[in-house]
Amino acid sequence: MFDKGSFHWYIQRSSALFLFFGFSLSIFFNLVNVFFLSLFLIVLVFHIEMGIETFICDYMHDPFSIFVSEVFLDLFVIFGIKSVFLLLLFL
Repeated sequence: MFDKGSFHWYIQRSSALFLFFGFSLSIFFNLVNVFFLSLFLIVLVFHIEMGIETFICDYMHDPFSIFVSEVFLDLFVIFGIKSVFLLLLFL
């Protein structure tokens, strides 16, 4: 049904909609709690990761540069999820 590009497009757009409406509703209804904040941060990390991955695939052509960029991107995602976990642990 989906190839890699269209699935990636749908996931990125749905995460953008979640971030927009989630942030708007949290401001409007004052829904600031640890669960919603952690869910928001996890979706934000993956949304950023998908955007940078799209940039890497579209504009980088050297295989070594792509490899190094993807390694640093994976480290960013690991660091982001670890930060959310520590936030949950200590709040």
